[in-house]
Amino acid sequence: MIAWIRTLLGGFTDELRRIARNRAILMVLLGIPVVYPIVVSWLYVRNAAVERPTVLVDQDGSALSQKLAQSLDATQEIAIEGRIDDLQRGFEMVRQRQAEMLIFIPSDFSTRVRTGRQGQVKVWVNGANILTYGAAVGATRTTVAALNEELGRDFFHKQGLTTQLSDRRIMPIRTDTRMLFYPTGAYGEFLVLGVFLIAFQQLILISLPFSVGLRRETDLVPTPVRFPFATLAGRVAAHTLFYILASLFIVLVVTPSFGWGIKSAASVLVLFAAFGLAMLPLSMIAASLVRDRFTGFQVLMFVSTPVFMVSGFTWPLEQMPRAVQVFASVFPATPALLAMRVLAVKTSELSAVSGELAWLGVHFVAYTALAVVVTHLVAWRDRRRALGRPMVTIPVV
Repeated sequence: MIAWIRTLLGGFTDELRRIARNRAILMVLLGIPVVYPIVVSWLYVRNAAVERPTVLVDQDGSALSQKLAQSLDATQEIAIEGRIDDLQRGFEMVRQRQAEMLIFIPSDFSTRVRTGRQGQVKVWVNGANILTYGAAVGATRTTVAALNEELGRDFFHKQGLTTQLSDRRIMPIRTDTRMLFYPTGAYGEFLVLGVFLIAFQQLILISLPFSVGLRRETDLVPTPVRFPFATLAGRVAAHTLFYILASLFIVLVVTPSFGWGIKSAASVLVLFAAFGLAMLPLSMIAASLVRDRFTGFQVLMFVSTPVFMVSGFTWPLEQMPRAVQVFASVFPATPALLAMRVLAVKTSELSAVSGELAWLGVHFVAYTALAVVVTHLVAWRDRRRALGRPMVTIPVV
């Protein structure tokens, strides 16, 4: 046991010296958690889709159409960038992306309303961007509905009804909509906090394999070690110091600096710690199998995006095929991202994510056992190679 602990401490101190001397490893450990969260936060700093550029074709020119135009332009979601007379020119502006929505008010708009008939407003919106569509169309419908209520109320006022009775006549059923957990409807907060976890995952899966791969490029015949798992555990412990600093920087510096709302920094840090622990043995497995410093990057090019997409963070997991749900369950990112959504927008109580934390615990135990097997198999292969004996080939990524 004492020899095993000495081996672990030896791996720890040796890796710290290697990090201090090698700028490439230090750049990975510092660059990913610093640059990635700041850049992503800067990209989504506006948080919600607002002031979508809109072109208005008003062929009526009446006081009513102008009132509707002013009400639309006064909303947070719509910005009328152009008022023109030619409908075809309006279509051309949308096609050329000078505007994202076209609103057409026909010449008989106010006349039809004044004579008791139904006026019509036509709307064309770019549906390629779901945020633009949701924000612009929602604001248009809300504005038109408010104008309809006002017109209806004015009509019944002229018939001698009170304001309260007028409201009941035009709105016998009133809706009371309350958005749970996300009162601002902000897309930036919804997405960015999940991306932070994925960046943390990339850091863990890249740094140790990068360092070990770089070592293997210069040590073509690895020196056999007595306790391979302890040696690698010591090395990952050295990197863990930087993982802790990374999580503190993301949660305590980047998040408040850009105004990303979380219920409790302490709870989110606990989630980062649990997620990091679950990822450490995966990093050790990857480090055992890589041939050079570039292999980890090559693998992550193919797995990082699918892992994020199948986690259930941006699309309900239960709506995915059963095989995909099973596939997603083996990645620590799945419970971590689901827990992040709860802690960020619902509650700070860790009891609300106890299931996800237990899920991460199962990952840690299972992948640690697998890491022990893999590191010893690789060490056995290296010993046979050093002795010049025939080997059973172990696939290397």
